[in-house]
Amino acid sequence: MKRKVLLPAIVGKNIFSCKSYSSSVHRNNNNKRTFGTKVKEEDNNKYLSNVFSSFLENNNNNNTKPSINQYINNNINNPLYLIFYKNSNYGNCLKLQEFLQSAKIKYKQPQPINNNMNNKNNENNKAENNSIINEIIGKPQYLILTEHSPACFTIGKLRFQETFEKHHFIKNKQNLQIFKIGRGGGITFHSEGQLVIYPIFDLESKIGLNKNIKWFTERILQWSLNALQNFTKLILQVNNNFEFYLGEESEIGIYCKYNLKNEGQNNCKKLIIEKRKIASMGLQFSRWISMHGIAINLNLNENNLDSFRSDIVACGLENVIMTSLQKELNIKFSEKDLNLFITLFLNEVIKDCKFTSIHRILLEESNDNNEKIKIHLKEDNEGEVNEELKLWRENVLKFL
Repeated sequence: MKRKVLLPAIVGKNIFSCKSYSSSVHRNNNNKRTFGTKVKEEDNNKYLSNVFSSFLENNNNNNTKPSINQYINNNINNPLYLIFYKNSNYGNCLKLQEFLQSAKIKYKQPQPINNNMNNKNNENNKAENNSIINEIIGKPQYLILTEHSPACFTIGKLRFQETFEKHHFIKNKQNLQIFKIGRGGGITFHSEGQLVIYPIFDLESKIGLNKNIKWFTERILQWSLNALQNFTKLILQVNNNFEFYLGEESEIGIYCKYNLKNEGQNNCKKLIIEKRKIASMGLQFSRWISMHGIAINLNLNENNLDSFRSDIVACGLENVIMTSLQKELNIKFSEKDLNLFITLFLNEVIKDCKFTSIHRILLEESNDNNEKIKIHLKEDNEGEVNEELKLWRENVLKFL
């Protein structure tokens, strides 16, 4: 008999409609963590973080469309862990990615055999425990969704020197931290209002993925493009002149434009010259396991866009103007709107990749005096948290 996996939609009845279970890790003064500054109450730009939190709250709205139930495959063993990382410090999120990628690499490696009879039993027991831990952390595919706070710049290591030689880093008026990282691509900017999606996927998995980096890059771009197109149609609810398209290989990313058929001649010339980029992507692979990902500018405000446009030459593309969906449509998106976008994106991922189950996790950094990191887990249909998920949390907290 096939096991049925029930996943209520994010919109209306949230996929995190549940009680929360949390664990914490404390830091002492010798290992102090640095977090972003506290956001003022009047600053309502952190919709994404509020959306992430709402995934653990009950919602009595019965509107369950769209739904991702239809894409779950019950005949295979291929779990997806959705990690909603609230208000993530970029450095901490980078460490989490590296940890999960490393765990997946270890899971793929064959365990060594110990032929020493004296220590064989102890070593075998230890190896068995490590094998279980490696499987619990290394087996799932991971999708981290976050927005970064405080704001920062990141530069791909292969283009780090070039970025300064070609003056693509113009100024740093906010004295933001700069990260030299392993992904491809030039300099970019991260801040609140930008949805960043990091897939930690093993392309050698024979279930739903291809061992082909070009294919995977194109799939991420297409998932994002489809989600943006569907989201815009649902939000505006009318046919309009606004479109999205993929950049060429030398200008990888997602761009937006207006359909020129209904524009005047003067406007046509301006719109053709300007390439307005709304999403940037850079990936890194080790043993066919990905990290880093795509950043989609949804609710970036004018101040953050100014950093994109005047502080740097984003991605080293001098003929490109960075923009956001909020700026282009002149709409301040609500939590419900962003909830819808995340649902649409997940639909695209899940219908391409055959997952047995989806486990939903909220990871939260805290600014209180105790400096805790909390991991919240979702109950299953019987009101219990999956035991493997509890073990996962326990071992990840040891790292964090």
